[in-house]
Amino acid sequence: MREPGPAGRAPRPVALTRARAQWPLLATVTLALVVSGTLAALCALLATAGVAGGLAARWQTTGDAAAVSASVLMRDDAAASGPAALDTLGALVIDAAGDLAGPASTWAVSPLSYLPGRDPRATYLLDADTAADHADLDDGRWPSPGSGAGADPLEVALLRPTADALAVTVGDELVLAPHTGREADGGEGARRAVVVGIVVRDLDAQWSRDLLGGDGTGTVLGRVDAFGPLLVAPGTLLDAGAPVVRGSVRVVPDLARDPARAEGTADRVASLRNRADEVLAEALGEDVRSVTVQSGVGAEVRAGLAEQGVTRSLVLALLLVVVGVAATALAQVGRALATRRHSEGELARARGATRWQVSRGTVGEALAAAVLAAALATALGPLAYGALARAPWWPAATGAGAVGVDAVVLVAVATGTLVPAAAVVLEASRAVAGSRAAPSRPALRVAGEVLLVVLAAVGVVQLRAHAPGVGIDPLLVLAPGAVLAALVVVALRVVPLLARAADGVVHRLRGAVLPVTVWRIARGTVGGAAAAVVGAAATLAFVVPVAATWSQSRVDQAQAAAGADLVIADDAGADTAVEIADAVGSSPAAVIDRPVQLGSRPGSSQLVAIDAVRADEVVLGRLDDGRTWSQVMEPLAGDAWQTTPEVTTPLGVTVTGEAAGVDGYTAEVTLTLVVQAPSGERTLATTDPVPLDGAPHSPAVALDGPLPNGATVPAMLLAVDLTAESLDVPFLGEGATATVAVEMGGAPATSPWVATHRGETQGVGATVEGAAIVATADASVLLDPRARVLLTAFPPPADVPVLASAALASDLGLADGDLLDLRIGAAAVPARVAGVVPYVPGQPGEPTLLADRSAIADAMLVAGESGPVVDDWWVGQPRSDAVERLAAAGLVPSAPQQEQGASAADAATSPLSAPVLAALALLAAGAVVLAWAAVGADATATARAQAIVDARLRALGATRADVRRMALARIVGTTLAAVVAGAVAGTVAALAVAPWIVAGDGGARQVPDVRIVVPVLATLGALALVALGAGVVGAALGSRAGSPSSGASGRSRPSTASLLRSGDAA
Repeated sequence: MREPGPAGRAPRPVALTRARAQWPLLATVTLALVVSGTLAALCALLATAGVAGGLAARWQTTGDAAAVSASVLMRDDAAASGPAALDTLGALVIDAAGDLAGPASTWAVSPLSYLPGRDPRATYLLDADTAADHADLDDGRWPSPGSGAGADPLEVALLRPTADALAVTVGDELVLAPHTGREADGGEGARRAVVVGIVVRDLDAQWSRDLLGGDGTGTVLGRVDAFGPLLVAPGTLLDAGAPVVRGSVRVVPDLARDPARAEGTADRVASLRNRADEVLAEALGEDVRSVTVQSGVGAEVRAGLAEQGVTRSLVLALLLVVVGVAATALAQVGRALATRRHSEGELARARGATRWQVSRGTVGEALAAAVLAAALATALGPLAYGALARAPWWPAATGAGAVGVDAVVLVAVATGTLVPAAAVVLEASRAVAGSRAAPSRPALRVAGEVLLVVLAAVGVVQLRAHAPGVGIDPLLVLAPGAVLAALVVVALRVVPLLARAADGVVHRLRGAVLPVTVWRIARGTVGGAAAAVVGAAATLAFVVPVAATWSQSRVDQAQAAAGADLVIADDAGADTAVEIADAVGSSPAAVIDRPVQLGSRPGSSQLVAIDAVRADEVVLGRLDDGRTWSQVMEPLAGDAWQTTPEVTTPLGVTVTGEAAGVDGYTAEVTLTLVVQAPSGERTLATTDPVPLDGAPHSPAVALDGPLPNGATVPAMLLAVDLTAESLDVPFLGEGATATVAVEMGGAPATSPWVATHRGETQGVGATVEGAAIVATADASVLLDPRARVLLTAFPPPADVPVLASAALASDLGLADGDLLDLRIGAAAVPARVAGVVPYVPGQPGEPTLLADRSAIADAMLVAGESGPVVDDWWVGQPRSDAVERLAAAGLVPSAPQQEQGASAADAATSPLSAPVLAALALLAAGAVVLAWAAVGADATATARAQAIVDARLRALGATRADVRRMALARIVGTTLAAVVAGAVAGTVAALAVAPWIVAGDGGARQVPDVRIVVPVLATLGALALVALGAGVVGAALGSRAGSPSSGASGRSRPSTASLLRSGDAA
């Protein structure tokens, strides 16, 4: 249809004329669609490129967690086939890692050699191509390749403990014999090795590939003392085809190189063990005794893919919320269009036009706007994502590479533009349908709203019991938006009821401004753009707590996993605590953190032990019941020690002993003092053997390390050795006894001491006589060839109280009072469950036991474990330069990423958190803009109707000032009512949904449990922004649109009379 144009001009199409007259509304529609489409494109890019980049960034930091280590053990008589077996195994490992394979590392161990001497002492060569990367030279140099040819000695390097145990230095030669013997030259087949370097190894897990685990000393073949490794130049064994009895190949796949191939790599690694057995059996027959494969690839890939699935699902859920908010806002714009075109529609219907004929112009305009918006959004989305990914806080900026427009982006843009455009058309069509609307439509709407509320409630229940898996989770995609939409619908139903109730109260008040204002609000609470404001406020009240809860939960999880601000591995020195304290500016807490065996339970659990009184000083991680870690661990603390003798420098002891009933035997005792520093470190000090001849002796004392200040001796070990003087000496009689008195320099021993033998008090005794501690042992003890009498200043514990993590308690069905048999190294320690905690610091979500370090250390000592009782040092609130000062002291935190509070910032913006947080921020911004657009469109469309109401009020006697106050109060009241309703709906939605959608590491449930965080100031600020903007836009556009006349020029202002006539005609 065309309308006549000015003289001499062709008639203009009606649609064009109408578009020119109503261009602000159409521009608002287009702008809103561009915002919606761009946000949808950004969400799609965050869910694809952003999440993929986050996964790659996560896998860039996995390090050794994804290493694949395959070991082969040859039969004793098949060591010659060892190099071939390692070559084959290496090829299989690299093939399993595929294109993601990193450099391969091969370690090979030679058959045992023996050092000449009376007692058998074994050693071995280690050909390790990465040993130099995990050890520092302490003296000398590394072995040179090609040494050992001909008559030249083989160049080797020793670990410092090995060199100390063998009492060798750089330049000394060792004789390596193929068998035990006392010949100085080793006999036939012996070879010489020269020590060219002494090294100190680091704490890397690669040393577990060594025969002795990198300890430097140990035992092999049951009870044969072993010293090693003797490190040779890389290739010395393998390149020469020398015999190899065991070896390992290690590859670290670069999962971040191509995350799409990680799952295939994990599958191949999972089948590597079976394939290696088959290939090696076919190639070498029965030469191979066993093959083992250890790898964290599968667990790391599963965790990464699960977290990726959760993150991607939540971003898609936010995309749906974006579309819903846009559809709500544009539905109000569609209503505004219908309001402006009401007269035109009535005229067309009066002439017999159908509903389609009336609304097809709106359909065409909405479709054109959607196409234009889609084109702009498709171009703007990748540009906006590129700017976002280049932000310095974006951790996955380099993870995904360049992004472009793909099918996912196109579908998202189409959804983000067509769905809101359809809302415009439907709302406009429904509004122009007039009285012909089906009478059942309100009932259908109510039924749909009830169904939505029911589905939202079901979604919340399902979320509480839901365990996300790999891939996109439909429940996580649909439930958050459904819950938010349902609560917004409820708010839109409740607010009008409250407004009408308020109208029934205030109309009794004197004056006209407040009653009339409330009356007008009650008539139009959910009309116009109020629904869009409710939706925007609900979105903001939902987004802000969810984002804060997500960030804080990540921080909580990082702190629980860290255990403390700084974790430093023990350096096996008596002054380690002093060095750490000097570097960090606070006293560190000693911690035992090692695997333990629980009875016959397969696999191992972890034991974490820290002094209960120090827990609150250093432990990170919160508890939900308001208690502190020290309060939780209070039942674990052992009884306070009795006064124990302090030791002085130099450490000296006087030993006086005698033996009765041992005729024909020479009796000696070797004393080992357990010296404990104030920090908890324990050092052993061993004396030379002392004859039990009744005379006092002051033997030399060999102390492992320097004597710490304030050290005490809480325990000592007595090893009584009886040597027969001839072959015809009779066995000991039942009356044989030994008595040993020990006096130490320093404070006298005045407290009761307890003697035990193999954990029992039978056959032994202890008393304090003057300044001496006197121990007695009867024949049953003396007849034990490995008898060691333990004297302690504390009673031997019947059982050690421990706390079980929720994961361990669930696995084993543990409850308070249950007894456990802990195998800690060689010690069997009885324990009793004293309670269950949600998690153990440093081991969240793992089957772990928590104990008091002093109590467990004492129990280990009684059970025969006299080794170190400190694995790590935990530091709380270190000084700002602590890491640098630790490095200068040769100490490095085992978790450098936790340094100086970086854990909180890193956790809050972790690689797979950034897409979710970015989507939440974009959703909040989009909701505000769309709400303002809806308010502006509604104000423009209804301004004249509001002006007519104002004119009627003037005709009834209201002053201009009263009318202005009423208008201002109406705008403020309507906006505040909508914002408050939306805020309540959004906050309730956040409280219902946030704890169950926040993803933990690996996509698992958070440990500790999620704690809702509602930042009040941030939420109020966001709500104030939408309220203030909506009020200003509504007031400005409403007054401007209502002031001009209906004429084309708009230069005249309508009078009150003309407005009254217009109202009567309407």
